[in-house]
Amino acid sequence: MNFCRPIQIFLGFLFLALSCATSVATAQNLTPEFKIGFAATTLRGESAADFRTRTGFAGGVGFRYRFRHGLSVMPEFLYVVKGTQADFVLSDQGLLLPIREGGGEGVPIRANFEFTYVEIPVLVVFRLETNGRVHPKVFAGPSLSFLLDAKVRFRAFSGGPEQEESDSTVEGVDYGAVVGGGLEFDVGGQRLSFGARASYGLANTRKRRSSPLRNTSFIFFTGVVF
Repeated sequence: MNFCRPIQIFLGFLFLALSCATSVATAQNLTPEFKIGFAATTLRGESAADFRTRTGFAGGVGFRYRFRHGLSVMPEFLYVVKGTQADFVLSDQGLLLPIREGGGEGVPIRANFEFTYVEIPVLVVFRLETNGRVHPKVFAGPSLSFLLDAKVRFRAFSGGPEQEESDSTVEGVDYGAVVGGGLEFDVGGQRLSFGARASYGLANTRKRRSSPLRNTSFIFFTGVVF
């Protein structure tokens, strides 16, 4: 897959956002936001495998450039563990074959796929400026992810030790869209943030061109806004 165009689009969006933020006086207020949480992830696409949701760590930092009327732009730098779970038959040739009715020759196993990314969303955020201590917010924007590590852990249905192997079939770059919302609370001079987001990958995570599989994530964060 040619990743030049999505990377150019992402960098153009980032440059435009930062240029706008620095050209408007009220947007020069840079506010960091540290967050930590977990991601419920799986793969979507046409496949004979029955992919199930797995959970993994998510956390990082965002930098919010504030405009007027509750509008801001926030690039984020996140560490997110994605992946999925599924059952397969491990063939004598070492291939993972989806379990179908009637089974097949080999050892039935349960596999846990783990993909670790550095994810960089650029979000447009709208926060409702209320007179109270609670401030609802919504946000959306594009994201670009770089693969740090990919591995699969599996264990036979009959038991035995869990085995782990690296997964060299995963593409190194993913891109997609993020949408979500949350609440911010003023507590003791600090602002606490709680939010949830859906992240939809648009790139094929697999190096093979047939039967593309794409990341799907639901991420829940809590954090501190400074």
